[in-house]
Amino acid sequence: EKINSVTGLATAASPFTVNQAPFGGEVQISGYILNHPNYSVSGVKLRYKVMLSSDGVSFSPAANDFTISVDRWVGAVVSQFDIVQKVDADGFYSYQEDAIGPDYTFVDEDVLFRFYTAPLNGPRWIRIDVEDPATLAIIPSNSVKLMLDNTAPNLTFTMDQTPCSDITIGAVITGTFNATDLHMGDVAITVSPAGAVTKAYLVSNLTQQSGTWQVTTTGLSKCGYVVQAWAIDRAIVNNYPYGNQTPIQSIGFCLR
Repeated sequence: EKINSVTGLATAASPFTVNQAPFGGEVQISGYILNHPNYSVSGVKLRYKVMLSSDGVSFSPAANDFTISVDRWVGAVVSQFDIVQKVDADGFYSYQEDAIGPDYTFVDEDVLFRFYTAPLNGPRWIRIDVEDPATLAIIPSNSVKLMLDNTAPNLTFTMDQTPCSDITIGAVITGTFNATDLHMGDVAITVSPAGAVTKAYLVSNLTQQSGTWQVTTTGLSKCGYVVQAWAIDRAIVNNYPYGNQTPIQSIGFCLR
């Protein structure tokens, strides 16, 4: 993902498509630290701190545990296992990668940290402080701004006909929807057990999706039907573009 340094929002076409997307849930922080010690020989691992900030100025170290998966090569023998990363008494995580040999340890996806962001909203900054094993000096990385969004949109969903009303086949069921969010995605509306919903947008932008919907009942059978609606925002949640989703709202009607 390409993260805008001003907004903290991501826009990318690969590995998935997002447009000005914030982050929520777990945010995986990955990276490779150059010139790390050959700990398969020396037994000494590089140490680093993960520094977090809510204003980009004052940083404090993260201390939560998180799990990484590693592949360890000892000669031609490969073992795969998980490691729970914990801070030591000084607040450092151990860098588990060893790409020098003769024995190797590779961290899947080069995970340095898992930032569990819920229920936070708004901007956060993150950087990696690496300890020089020779001098013990701290070498900070650049900081990266992330815009967090762990809140689902607000959705209003109505039907013009009386809910649970009896309607004759051939009638057109109509209603409205309005959803707002700082990082609005879209509104989905379905009807079951059969039929199709069409939507017409009156407002469609990055913070609001609003309009009308309808179900044409011609050709449908006499039965009870449920129209359901939910809204999602544009957030990358748990490292995938799932979005934060509202609870499903339902309205029923019967065809006679």
